[in-house]
Amino acid sequence: MCLNCGCGEPETRHQETDITADDVRQASAGKPMDQTVQNMRAGLDKMGQTQGGEMGGSMSQPSSGGQGQS
Repeated sequence: MCLNCGCGEPETRHQETDITADDVRQASAGKPMDQTVQNMRAGLDKMGQTQGGEMGGSMSQPSSGGQGQS
């Protein structure tokens, strides 16, 4: 779903900057997919907490300090 837009089409790249399921599979090459996804979630959460959405303007600050979600 170009994973960043939420269109529901995981294999479709609508724009050059979209992230697809294939991009995640390639990033995970040689590593367990579940570990790659977990690492990505942690990294994205950290981006949202430390940068306040500066990278793309759509990441929001967690209201509960960002703890307790996995």
